[in-house]
Amino acid sequence: MEARLAEAQPPSFQLGAWEAVNRALAPRTVSRASVINFLKKMAAEGLLWKDEVLGKGGIKDRYKSVAGVSDSEENLKYTLKRRVMDSLLRELVG
Repeated sequence: MEARLAEAQPPSFQLGAWEAVNRALAPRTVSRASVINFLKKMAAEGLLWKDEVLGKGGIKDRYKSVAGVSDSEENLKYTLKRRVMDSLLRELVG
């Protein structure tokens, strides 16, 4: 799913990201809730930038890639691998 987020850039609202993911996965689909939960987790991990925007219908979350982290699939993979390795080393050593 993270590779599909590139289609939702620049800053995208949850609906735009969900539509981009479903276009990329056609004919399969993913629920909107799955995409929203994924975006929230990625933002909590610091892999996406999240901003709240007040608009029609209330507050909406807007997401954007973090420069050097999730701006490309290769950088995202590298960052995830590095975080997993760092976590493993901390558990083994410390």
